[in-house]
Amino acid sequence: MHPIMTNKITENPTSNHQVNYAVPATTAANITPYPYYPPPEDEISLIELWDILVQRKKAIVLSTLIVTIIAVIYALIQPPLYHATTTLLPPNMGDLDFITNTFQAVEKSTSNKNSNPLKSGVKIAYQIFIRNLGSNHLKKSFFEQREISSLMTTSKLPTDSRQKSVEQEIFLSFAQRFKLSKDKKDNDIVTLSLNWSDPTVAARLLNEYVAVVNQVSVNQLISNYKSVIHNQRSKLTQQIASKRKMAKVRRSDRLKRLKEGAFLANKISVLTQETGNSQMKEHDYRRGAKALNAQIEVLNKRGNDDPYIAGLRDLEEKLEQLSMIKVDRSKLQAVIIDQKAYPPTSRIKPKRRLIVTIGLVVGLMAGIFYALFANFLWRARKTITGSPGHGQKLN
Repeated sequence: MHPIMTNKITENPTSNHQVNYAVPATTAANITPYPYYPPPEDEISLIELWDILVQRKKAIVLSTLIVTIIAVIYALIQPPLYHATTTLLPPNMGDLDFITNTFQAVEKSTSNKNSNPLKSGVKIAYQIFIRNLGSNHLKKSFFEQREISSLMTTSKLPTDSRQKSVEQEIFLSFAQRFKLSKDKKDNDIVTLSLNWSDPTVAARLLNEYVAVVNQVSVNQLISNYKSVIHNQRSKLTQQIASKRKMAKVRRSDRLKRLKEGAFLANKISVLTQETGNSQMKEHDYRRGAKALNAQIEVLNKRGNDDPYIAGLRDLEEKLEQLSMIKVDRSKLQAVIIDQKAYPPTSRIKPKRRLIVTIGLVVGLMAGIFYALFANFLWRARKTITGSPGHGQKLN
């Protein structure tokens, strides 16, 4: 038997003929539509999410309120921290008269005309000050002299072997409160800051520390340049002593030559100077015994050779210039305090508004997370209790 055929007639608008297409009946019956997949039941739309948050709004509000209150309490119990600053500059040339005079005197004594004593003095003084400003040794001395440990802790230090370690920890905490920074455009402009819980104490300690460092730096400058003066004076003194010693030796040698000449002149009966002899300077006896004996007598009676020493008075003048340098500590400064530290009016820590804001955000997020997690558990429990075997139908 032939399969059942279905006829479909289609008219061709351009032709008068009709074309029949035979399609097997079983082919149409075997065509299946695309499968339909229903949306997953565990997906939550924005509307459903909003409904969940509204349903559990009490929990969200409670969580936000609790965390915010904790943040407020934390912000209030945190000790305040203030930031005091002072600005420092290199000293003026007039603040270093002692160093300037030292350079000038040493420059004259060494005949060195290539250096600039004014600029060199300012540069060296400021370098010493900046180095001392960051010295832990000076911070330690300042820490002990001002008894700062009593300002940093209210509890007494232990009396056992742990006392030194505790004191060291307190000092390290104190040293870390200082911060030294240089201006990016001008490295000579230096800013020193100190963090402290009391704004008045912060400004006072910072100003006192700068004053102490300045005084220590001035003392070091005086000591250094006194050492320079002392060394240069010692050098000049040795040169003067050497010249005097060699002058004495030369006088002794001269006496020996004159005595030999006088002896020879007496032997050959040359009593007066011979004239017309070009070799007279090389033979002392030709000057005659009378002249030689007279010169011998003068040299024997000479007690001081200084007037006859070449360059001696110049050395003595340089030595006198170094001896005339006077030190006036009150006029010496290793730094200029461009802006001293004043008690700051606002604290840098704690930032209470930021802490409370963060607490509010964290509390709100915690509440939302709790609402979503609670809804997830509820849906999971509903799915389990509504599964086949429990007598309920899954949604």
